[in-house]
Amino acid sequence: MELLFFGLIWLGSFLIGRGINWLFRFMMSDLHVSTDFPNRSSMLFISIYGFFILMLIRHRKNFLLSAMLFFFFLFILLVYFVSGIYVQHLQPSEIAAGLVFGAVWLTLMALGLEMFRLLSFIKKDIEKDPA
Repeated sequence: MELLFFGLIWLGSFLIGRGINWLFRFMMSDLHVSTDFPNRSSMLFISIYGFFILMLIRHRKNFLLSAMLFFFFLFILLVYFVSGIYVQHLQPSEIAAGLVFGAVWLTLMALGLEMFRLLSFIKKDIEKDPA
């Protein structure tokens, strides 16, 4: 089930990134909006790596290791943000918007995954005890 949701996150991030980009250019065609707003690579970055970190944290029993993984992920996000500004010469708002849209998509998919997991537990419980 997690592999299916990983595929949905990857595909959805790609499609939503293109759709939001088109929507901003369509709605604000008379204003100067960057052609890369929101940044699709930052959206994919937080969605894919965020899902990996989420699954690693979810399946770990050691709280200290989970906290270290979370802070390592925050550090990687900070490095990505700074390198996007200085190396790729992107606007900070483009990267921040991509990270926000990606985080919203990741949150919705994680919520969906947990709902499917909860429903499968309920279904197993009902099948086990029909009375």
